[in-house]
This record gives sequence, C-alpha cells and structure tokens, in this order.
Amino acid sequence: MTENLHDLLTRAVPDDAPVFEPHALAAAARRRRARGRAAGAGLAAAVLAVGAVVAITAPGGDDGAPVAREPDPYAATACPAAIRMPTTTPELPGTDGLAGVRLCTDPPGPPADALVEPDRLTARLAALPDFDPGRCAAIDFVPLQQVLRFSYADGASVEVPAAMCAPADVGGRQVDGGDLAGAFLDALAEQRDALGATRPYAGTFDCAAFPAASPARPGHEKITSGAVCRGFGDKPAEPLTDAQVRQVAEAWSRPGPLMLAKCTPRDEPLSLLLGTDRGDVVQVQDGCTTLTWNGRSEDQSASLPVSMSDLGLTP
Repeated sequence: MTENLHDLLTRAVPDDAPVFEPHALAAAARRRRARGRAAGAGLAAAVLAVGAVVAITAPGGDDGAPVAREPDPYAATACPAAIRMPTTTPELPGTDGLAGVRLCTDPPGPPADALVEPDRLTARLAALPDFDPGRCAAIDFVPLQQVLRFSYADGASVEVPAAMCAPADVGGRQVDGGDLAGAFLDALAEQRDALGATRPYAGTFDCAAFPAASPARPGHEKITSGAVCRGFGDKPAEPLTDAQVRQVAEAWSRPGPLMLAKCTPRDEPLSLLLGTDRGDVVQVQDGCTTLTWNGRSEDQSASLPVSMSDLGLTP
C-alpha cells in the first residue's frame, strides 16, 4: 500500500516541480499585506481630502454591483476637550487638503456630525461680507464660546472664532465669526440632505443648558427622543413617553408657517428638548395651539401642528 501511495504522489508531483519554501512564502505574504495597507491608507487620505464617493464591490452580491461608500461625518477629527477663544485674529490657511470642519462649543454640545464635503463651504466663504466693527459696537450681544475647527488631511488643524462679532481671517480678509458659523451650518445642512448619514442622539437632556447651534430644522431631521422642561431651567427634565415622542416626530415632519397665538401665560412655562436622528438636541417652545420652532431667522422659524395639551403635558 505504501508503494502504491508513493507512485501516486510521484505522478501527481513531478520531479521538476517548483519548490515552495515556507519562509519565502511568508515574506511575500507580508509584502503583499504591506502594499495593501499602504494603498488603503493613501485611498483613505484621498477620500478625506476631496470628500469623494468611492465605489466598492458588494460582498456576496449576485451581480457584483458597486456600492457607494462615503466619508463618515461622525468619524472626523473630534473637538478638543476644552476650547480657548483666540486672543488674536487667526488666519485660515485655505481649503486645499481640507478634510473636515466641526463646530466646537464650551460647554460642549452633543457629539454631532462634521462637514466632510468641504466644497460645500468654499463658495459660501467667498460670499461672506467683510467684518463690520461699527455694527458690533452698536448692538448688544451675548458672546458665545465657540470655534470652527478646520482639520486637514496632513493632520494639521486650526481653530477660528465662530461667534457673533468675533473677527476671523478667511482668504486674506476679516469676516464675522457669526457669519462664518452660519455658512458652516448651511453647508452642513446641505451635506446632511445629500449623504443621509444618521446617529440618533442617545444622551441625557438638561433643562438648564441651552442647546448648541445645529443645522437641524423641521421637515429634515427625525425626532427620536425628547423630554419636557417645566419652569425656567431649575427643574430636571422629564422624559417623554414613546407615544408622545411619536406625536412630536409626526408634527416635526409637517411644519407650517410660524403662527403666533394669544393665550394666558402659564405660571410654569413649558418647553421641549428633542433628540434627532443626526445627534442634535433642539428646543421647541409652547405656542399655545402649536409648538413653536425658533430658527436662525424669522423666515426659518415654524409652527408644529401639535400642542402641549395634545401631548397631555398641561393640567
């Protein structure tokens, strides 16, 4: 039997067959893996730098159709643990190689998404008006502690003021930090509609904290959680029930023009803090017969077709 097995092996593997040396094979495999990692790293950097969409083959697909892969707006460089407003006017180096932009606030806001398609911001930056110190001298405003963090593909980053009447140097000229923040929020809103990436807010609600600025607006994001605040921020938030969240989510999806109704002021004002599917926390006010959404301008504000009474939150 042993001789028969030897004959079979001899016929299957001839004498002049190539020799497979284990160490050489292992070294070749390591080289292939290294080349693969280097290629992957270069591709990742290119994707971040230009905000491109990369097509890959769908695993397990019948026809091998490509599947769109997009840069993850939640994985972009995070905000620093603490921010310091610059004492001088920082200069934005430019948008070449820009990989992501985040709005960073003190106190910190929820871990929301970043702008990873910088081209959406470039044209808006060029359209910003010049900084007007006279306007700031003539108005009263509350200074905000917030900056935009611009991160580049080479690992560099720069933080510029993103608060009203805080000057920032963009493209060799000074602009108002508040205008800069508005341009960023508009670009991020446009990116959200295009990418569709979501991460529902999973944190707690604090009635004493004012929600951070975000591009969220009725009819776009979805409401996934919420709480009611009673009084003037001196009481703990009361979580909404699942049924109440569904009612508010339905009303949020069908906003109408802002309507101001007259009613008897409540001894204890009511407002809602709502979490969205994009990671935002937004606030809506009691509008008597509706809920009132106060946008960044009057034309962006809206009324939501549900009231505090409809939600069972009034006596």
